[in-house]
Amino acid sequence: MAVNQQPLASFPALDCNGWYGRSTPHPDPRGFTPTYHSFAFALDLSAMIYQGFVMALFEPNVLVDRFGHILSVQESDFQCLKSAISRLRDLPYAPFWNVDTDVTCQSQFRAFIPIATNGTVLPYYVYAPMKGAKLEQVTAGYETLPDALYDLGELAAEVPLLIRGSYVQPAGNRSFANLIMKLAWDHCQWPKSPGDDDDDDNLYPLGRGASVTKLAACVLVAVACVCLIRRVLRLASHRNSISF
Repeated sequence: MAVNQQPLASFPALDCNGWYGRSTPHPDPRGFTPTYHSFAFALDLSAMIYQGFVMALFEPNVLVDRFGHILSVQESDFQCLKSAISRLRDLPYAPFWNVDTDVTCQSQFRAFIPIATNGTVLPYYVYAPMKGAKLEQVTAGYETLPDALYDLGELAAEVPLLIRGSYVQPAGNRSFANLIMKLAWDHCQWPKSPGDDDDDDNLYPLGRGASVTKLAACVLVAVACVCLIRRVLRLASHRNSISF
């Protein structure tokens, strides 16, 4: 496969940093009705600290975050985010972008981009997003992860996943946030991973972009961590009993 030689730096620089912090509560949240026709972008995440819906954007300048908050994005920020989305549309489409890494259990995000010409949503799976990192294989002509994918993930990362380092959630409508994600899913043109059979029973899991080997390694690491924690707790309990 030919390698795309287009320099990644040829894309115009984006200055959206801080966009989430500049967003304000929507003036009429009860009057907001999400529709596919106003849908602009959504992203979910699979990571060690969090798994699930992160954010969605709707025209003209509405954000729904993972807590179900409905916010108004500053007009200049919304245009900047739309430019970031356009950069992704300009790439040759490929659903899976897996970075070549020996480190297991890396985070993975999925970006959902609507395609107006055919009324569907295209998903982009990005495993281990690292700027300019080498891909496991040449993808859509690219040997390294395009900036368009990395930058969009970084902008979405401004949406907080944890509150002050804890899992305490602020006020919001989580069920509403889940419905937003379903809107993207219902219009999604789901890809098949290499080696998939024709069974469509399990189309939505976040791990589809990663290889089976990496997912198995993550499971083993998780099991090992649980065993280690249990052993530490038993030792601590034993020491306490001796001290008494």
